[in-house]
Parts: sequence; structure tokens; C-alpha cells
Amino acid sequence: MFPSPKFFIGLALSNVVVFFLVRILLVILSSFDVLNFVDILNLFDISNLNIIFSLLITDLTTIIVHSIFRNHSVLINQINLVFFQIPSVNVPLSVLVFVSALIIFLLSFSTPFQQPSTSVSSNNSQSSSQQETVSEPDDSFYFGYIPDASPISNKQSNLLLGYCRELKDYLEENNHPFKIAEIQYANRFTRKAKAHDSGQVIPEDKLIIECSANTITEERSRTIYDNGGGHFSDPFAKTGAKLLIRKNSVKSQSLNPQNLSLPLQHETIGIIGKTTTRPLIKSVYTNSNLESYSDRGAVIDALNDRKLNIYPSDGILLKYMLESPKSSLEQKEEYMIWPEHFLSHENYGVVVYGVFKDYKTKGYDSKYRVDQDRNKQNEDKEKPFLFDGEYAELFNTINQWINGEGGKQAYNKHIDCYDDINDDDDRCVK
Repeated sequence: MFPSPKFFIGLALSNVVVFFLVRILLVILSSFDVLNFVDILNLFDISNLNIIFSLLITDLTTIIVHSIFRNHSVLINQINLVFFQIPSVNVPLSVLVFVSALIIFLLSFSTPFQQPSTSVSSNNSQSSSQQETVSEPDDSFYFGYIPDASPISNKQSNLLLGYCRELKDYLEENNHPFKIAEIQYANRFTRKAKAHDSGQVIPEDKLIIECSANTITEERSRTIYDNGGGHFSDPFAKTGAKLLIRKNSVKSQSLNPQNLSLPLQHETIGIIGKTTTRPLIKSVYTNSNLESYSDRGAVIDALNDRKLNIYPSDGILLKYMLESPKSSLEQKEEYMIWPEHFLSHENYGVVVYGVFKDYKTKGYDSKYRVDQDRNKQNEDKEKPFLFDGEYAELFNTINQWINGEGGKQAYNKHIDCYDDINDDDDRCVK
């Protein structure tokens, strides 16, 4: 028998009561910070699907039970059933209906607060929240390095190694903690780098140190000054340009130190872009073909594949490639380093940004302190630098380490046996 009109009246009243009881409960939860007030406003919208779904399930349950027990069409029994109270007869079945309806009712409310908001104020709130996440400042500062500049800096098993690792550890032990960032050759002295752990590009003003096989030049000094008030540290190593040559690629007897250019004319020479070696080789071997590579890893791959026979670079780096068992260069016995003396003389320094305060408004030459009394005593004496930036103290700490016992030990451990100046293999760990 189809339900009577009284049944539907009771059902409607039950829905209204349940609808508002649920909302009163939500307001109470909101007052205890269990729910967000914006979510409460959304739930009060009668079009909320979860509320309507739960009421429909309740109605369907009521109709099914009514169809089974026609004698329970009295208004009070319908209301009791909607509120999940046990009817007066057939207790086991009523308990089953009560538990089933309760489970369905609770499941329908399990994720009511994940529905997309139709409120303009809610959308604005979510948009501003996302903007805050994106623009949240990064409080970390970074120690940058080039991953393939052994023995100065390199990466193995995702760890920073070499001379620069010793400096990084020293700074951390002396209250100068830094995260690590990787720098590509093309991005040296630009403050562009990626976080070592995540690979994400870091804000340029967060890169404070660049430690690698970076040669100190006047042009680079001006560049790092303009890009963040940077300055080179005291030199920590001396080296010069040489060439790594595959022995069977040229006649050994033609490699005359008195005539450096003749045997290598018209040869292909691999070179890394934006290095001090590039203009030097270009000026000496004017008729040679210079083939550019992005980094030292690409050069080594070309050498191993026999696509390249000649590679000029700093003597320290070449000797490491040829003599260190950790070097990825294959068939090392096929190569030699030539000539015995350097084609140039260069100093390595650590770049520290933020050493000068007003670099944006003052020119490069203003970094010198003008001391009239000092100049009167000795006109030829070099004027000292005016280190007044945020990281001037850090800069002095690095120089003290380089010139102190810690820097000397790090040099002996990582660089000394590859420098070709003080050739003492006993003090270098290969």
C-alpha cells in the first residue's frame, strides 16, 4: 500500500528538523574552531549536495520500512524513524535500519568541507592564501659551488666535496650556516643557482658565496660588485693554463716549448665558454678551430668518445683529471699535459656577495676608502677597501680561514699535489 498523506507530512517535517539541527551543530563546532566560518556559510546554502543527499537517503529508508510495515504509518512513528529511534515492534529489523541509516548519514558528511566554494568571499580567501604561499620569503641563504671543478669543488653521491666542502664545514661550525646551491658555468658571477636538495631556482639575493675554481680578474671583480656588492677573497690557490693532449693526435717531437702555436694550428680544441682560458687560447692558436662545451662533464664525455683530442684548462684541474682515480676520464695513459710551464698565471678566489653596502648607487671605484692622512704619509700605498656591507664580517672570516691553519690544511689535503707549483704528492689525498 502506498504511504498516506500523513506519512509525507511527517517526512517533510522530519527533513526540516534534521536540516536545521545539523546546521546548529555546525555553528557550535565553528565556535570551537573545529570548522572554518566560511565553510559554515557554504553549508547553510540549501543547495549543498551532501545535506540533500543525506536527507534523501533518510527518506528512502523511511519509505522502504513503511512499505514493509504498513501499520506504522502513524505520524509519530515516521518522525521517530527519521530520527533513527527504534520503533515499538520488530526490534531486530528496526535496529538494522537504524545502524544502516546512521552509517550512510555519517558517510555523506565525511567530507562536506572539501566542496568547491561558490562564495565570492571564499574564492578571494583561497586566492589570497595561494598568493601568500607563492610569495612566502625564503629565509635560507646559500653557499654556491660548481659540481665538476675537482679538486676545488665537485659532487659525488649528491654530496659537495673538495676544498670548498672544508670551507662550508668551517663556516657552519662558526655560526655561519648555509644551504648548498649548484651553479652552472654559464651562470657564474650572476647569482643564478639551483638549490642542491630540491633543484629549484633560488632567489638571486639568497646566494651569498660562490666557491669553485674561479679565477680573480678585474672584469669579474666589477661584475660581482655590480651584481650584489660582491668581492673576491684572498687567493687560496695559484695555477695557470695548460693543455691536455691525446698523444697520438699530434707528433710528439713537434711539441716544441719554444714554438707553442705551430703544432696545434688547424687542430680542433675543446673549450668551455666564459672562462679565462678561452681568450688566451684564441690569441695563441689563431688558426685552430675552437669547439665550445657547456661544462667540464661535456668535455670529458667528448674525450672518452674520441670526439676531442685537445682540451686546455687550468693546470690544477687538468692534473686532477689525468692523475686522480676519482676522475671520470678514461684511458688516462693516452694523454699528456703540455707544456711544462704555464701559458698564464692565475689566482683562485672565493666570491662573497653583500660585502659592499651602497653598490647600487656607487660605482665600482668607490669601494676604496679615501684616507687623506694615510695618502699624505705614503702616496704610493694602496688604499684599503671599505667593507661595510651586511656580509663584511663573513668575508673577513673566510679570509682568516684561507690564510690560517684550517685553509692550509684544506689546501694540502685537496689541491697541493695537483698545483704543479709545489709538487708534493705526499700531502695530497687522491
